Amino acid sequence: MSLQKLGIKAGTYHANMDAKYKTKVHKGWATNQIQVVVATVAFGMGIDKPDVRFVIHHSMSKSMENYYQESGRAGRDDQKADCILYYGFGDIFRISSMVVMENVGQEKLYDMVSYCQNMNKCRRVLIAHHFDEVWDSANCNRMCDNCCRENEIAPLAGTCGSNQSIFWQDQPKISIEDRINPNPEKTVF
Repeated sequence: MSLQKLGIKAGTYHANMDAKYKTKVHKGWATNQIQVVVATVAFGMGIDKPDVRFVIHHSMSKSMENYYQESGRAGRDDQKADCILYYGFGDIFRISSMVVMENVGQEKLYDMVSYCQNMNKCRRVLIAHHFDEVWDSANCNRMCDNCCRENEIAPLAGTCGSNQSIFWQDQPKISIEDRINPNPEKTVF
């Protein structure tokens, strides 16, 4: 079901859109006429909206630097905000095909995968370490998924004020026949 059918004022944005529509989405977002923008990284350039409550990545970023910049768009007004990242092995293969000829790009992808796969350390500590900074996990206040799991006694639901969560998503199994001769009546989620 689409966001708009649920009564949410939503827009879309990507690099290959008509310039007039891009401007319309930017203005709608800036003036709160649009509540949600489903976008590629192209949308983030030049956006400084302090009251963003959620940044949700449907796939992994190419690098920690990109992820840090993208997730940092949430909560610039110092109010609670959430950054959620969904990822799967398909992301790794897709991104690696883009950076296959770049040693630096492959290293950055490896760092991003390591960040996503880490299920123990505080996310803020991991990000700080990546940028050669220090962060004390005691300051996290259970605001990342890993700190919420640490010494978990109560069920996770309702106990975590998470602002950084990472979820593994299974990639759909699509047969070679469906890739070659897709059946338009068969939808894969």
